[in-house]
Amino acid sequence: MKVANALAVLLAALTLSGCAPTHPTKPDPATGELIKLPIPKVADDFPSILPALRYDVAYPHIAPSVSYYLDPKTEAHRYHLRSQSWNVWYVEIGRMLDAVMQETDIRTAFDKVEKVDSPDGVEGLLLAFSVEDYSFGGAQARLKMTVSAELDGRKILSDTYQVRGARVGFSRRSRLGSGEFFTALSLGIVLGAASGGVFVPVYYDKGPSDFEKKRRIQVSTKAALDRVLLAVTEDLRRVPPSEGLVKSGEADTEPGTAKVVFLRPSRVGSNTGAGLFDITSGEPLPIGRLLSEKKLAYDVPAGKRRFMAVGKRADFLDAELAADRTYHVLVLPQAGFFQSAFELKPVHSGKRQTAEYANWIGSTNWVDMARTPSTGDIDTAKERQAKYLPKWLEMRGRDILRRRDGQ
Repeated sequence: MKVANALAVLLAALTLSGCAPTHPTKPDPATGELIKLPIPKVADDFPSILPALRYDVAYPHIAPSVSYYLDPKTEAHRYHLRSQSWNVWYVEIGRMLDAVMQETDIRTAFDKVEKVDSPDGVEGLLLAFSVEDYSFGGAQARLKMTVSAELDGRKILSDTYQVRGARVGFSRRSRLGSGEFFTALSLGIVLGAASGGVFVPVYYDKGPSDFEKKRRIQVSTKAALDRVLLAVTEDLRRVPPSEGLVKSGEADTEPGTAKVVFLRPSRVGSNTGAGLFDITSGEPLPIGRLLSEKKLAYDVPAGKRRFMAVGKRADFLDAELAADRTYHVLVLPQAGFFQSAFELKPVHSGKRQTAEYANWIGSTNWVDMARTPSTGDIDTAKERQAKYLPKWLEMRGRDILRRRDGQ
């Protein structure tokens, strides 16, 4: 009985202190009465802040143009949640996806993006989106979305993608103000009386402000949408040429050559040379063997290429190269007991203005190609390629060296 009475008092205290869920309101200037305001929508200012939320997403180039369609469920989607002040907010995935599809990053995959009102009779490539589930909790967005792709009305891809956005937190632990202290003290006495003691709080977690929580939702949801789109473009890359999305031999090369500079600034695993290969044709073509604190340049036809680094294991990197540009790739050792493995990491355009990039360039010396050590046993390279390439191709969200990364 005492517990029941205590809970009733607690509920009354919460109601009187203004903590009950409310519709957003403001006083009417004429009458002073509270009037209801439109429910805030997280998507309202989402397009205007996208430049600040842009991730370095490495979309591969897929096609010159794409149309996209949102089904009625996605267009009407609304996820309700409470702000810190307990007002209702809406998260509308359809509106946020519209904004992301029109931003700069996606133009790496498709030069022209156009929304259509109906999926019927669309010529060329069509992406159709259907949201299955969305939630936000623990400073992280969770998204489940089905995406299908059609080419001239013929379905070439359909899959459901379940992702989580970036976890974004604002850690803030605050002292109680005087008014808050006495409110908490009163509640503490009530709770203490129910348990036979007195509970006096001194600190509590105020949590994020409304503005901070809104940014959390926007940042994490943007990251979730990016991850879905990246997975879709990666799956489109694996569509067989026979489907007609990319005709066999088309867009693999273009006139002119590009230069790719492989850098190995680290001294880790200095006893093992990294064997570098161009496997674009399917067969390992030797580029060179790269030792610690060295760099070497590789002139290659512009277009799509695939590189492999061989050590204890093999790692791979896809590249889309423009003619008359220079690109950089880091060769990062992962030390082992007897032999190192190596990771190929693209240097994106944003890195060139950093002190770290200047250190990579300054701390490495050019390999004299006339005296480059042998790239090793081709049979070993073929064995590593056969063993590790299928696993690498199954990975989603792989980074690539993009056309705009050249200088």
